[in-house]
Amino acid sequence: MQQAALQFMKTDIAYYKYNLYQTKRNIYGESLEKWYYQPFLVKTTIERSEDVIVSEMFGPDVEKSITCTIPKVAWEQGNAGLIEGKNVLPEIGDIIFDRSTERYYEVNNIISDYTPINANIGIGQSNCPQAELVTYNLKCHQTRASKLNLLPYKLL
Repeated sequence: MQQAALQFMKTDIAYYKYNLYQTKRNIYGESLEKWYYQPFLVKTTIERSEDVIVSEMFGPDVEKSITCTIPKVAWEQGNAGLIEGKNVLPEIGDIIFDRSTERYYEVNNIISDYTPINANIGIGQSNCPQAELVTYNLKCHQTRASKLNLLPYKLL
């Protein structure tokens, strides 16, 4: 079921995993510069909010948020999700590059969603096992690459 969910996801995002070991923090746990691993591609579906223009003291600014839905299997198998040979999970502070709009987003909330699926529906009396679909819904807000100390992701 997890593999089938990946087949229907058409959008690839570049995912920058936060590197805790290279980022230096002060005694309060704050960091002026963060370091990230090289990005890897993850299949997802994206729900985009509308652009909101916020007028501040320093001029107008655009705010935008997205929600990425990624099946759990994308983090466990194949090339996606493997950093230095280890399986990883999404964390708050990771960066997403939406390749279709060329914008960077920072993950600010992660919601794990479990959907049980009864495989016997419509099949009759066959003994199909119960399936499950576990997804991570990543809530993200737009950020600038200049603020992140990232080299811009290049489309090939």
